[in-house]
Amino acid sequence: TKLYHEQAILYRRLGEHEKALRLLVMIREFAAAEHYCEEIGQNDVFLFLMGIYLEPGEVPTEYVVPNA
Repeated sequence: TKLYHEQAILYRRLGEHEKALRLLVMIREFAAAEHYCEEIGQNDVFLFLMGIYLEPGEVPTEYVVPNA
């Protein structure tokens, strides 16, 4: 089992906000991603999320959830 929420927490602590948001969106935790932005409170973090929503692009293989 991948620990996606835990990975997002680690990315946050490292200041890797875009990676944390991409991970939350990839696992369809949209409310958590929006709450993340509110907690950080920086405009650029909101812009990262908006960009992810508008142009999701390809998901890196490290984020791919296997079909179970």
